[in-house]
Amino acid sequence: MTKTINLVTIAATLLVVALAGCKKEQDAETDFKFEVAADGKSVTITEYVGKKDAVLIPSQLQGLPVMRLGDGAFREKGIASVIIPNNVTEIGSWTFFGNQLTKITIGANFPISGAHDNRDQQRFANEFKFRDS
Repeated sequence: MTKTINLVTIAATLLVVALAGCKKEQDAETDFKFEVAADGKSVTITEYVGKKDAVLIPSQLQGLPVMRLGDGAFREKGIASVIIPNNVTEIGSWTFFGNQLTKITIGANFPISGAHDNRDQQRFANEFKFRDS
């Protein structure tokens, strides 16, 4: 009976550790410079200062939702992939310019079609060019 309980405990522990390892963790708050909006209800990331080539943008910084990625915030940082959370609704000009992006995951709430005029659509298309893998 004791051996069975120990084996179940070990199996449960291994399962918890394995599942924890599968969770995508956001990059540390220290990887981002940001500004709090005038109303104090959201933030704009103004610069990525981390060193990773695969960036998971946090959905919150200091407890406030990240709603905007500022102009040039991730410019020329050597980024290959980025995951943008659901609450981001605006990406500034030249935000990801000069990177070697091969994968971008954009949150479901990002208004790509219908919300921008033709110039913004063209800027978006030009900025997110992918290199051959």
